[in-house]
Amino acid sequence: MPPSFVAYIDESGDEGFHFEKGSFWWFVLSTVVTPKDADLETVKLIDSVRKSLERNDLEPLHFRKLKHEQRLPFIYHIAQANLKTITVFIHKPSIMNVEVFQQRFRLYFYAARLLLERLSWYCRDHKTVHTSGDGSVEIVFSNKGGMKYDELRAYLNVLKTQSQINPYKYQVD
Repeated sequence: MPPSFVAYIDESGDEGFHFEKGSFWWFVLSTVVTPKDADLETVKLIDSVRKSLERNDLEPLHFRKLKHEQRLPFIYHIAQANLKTITVFIHKPSIMNVEVFQQRFRLYFYAARLLLERLSWYCRDHKTVHTSGDGSVEIVFSNKGGMKYDELRAYLNVLKTQSQINPYKYQVD
């Protein structure tokens, strides 16, 4: 049986801790979740926004780079869509064990774990008798420069194993 939901995941900010050299104070990982049977509508929504902003399909659509008058129709289209968002914000100056998170992609992986926990809870709680599919979610990660997705898969497999050992520490449903 196919999944019930589709989630598109992307990050904002950076993983650096050199604030005096321009590192962002916040690292953000966010997902847009849509019912699988409404996924085509979501893709068409983005196409519609691109067309109204006169952007080509290959050009990334970054909200922060849009002018105010371009943001308004973008927000309007998104507000009308059949989707939800889940976001994890990490305030990097508040992290006590900085050295742990300076390891390759460790902050990204940690944020991904937190986001996937919340995403799994959303899917669990919103699967109804009227929802098509098996209650699972198809996850689409944006391209992250320099990261091999096998590394992320390996990390997620470690979490899966650890959640079987200690289900209260890692709670991906």
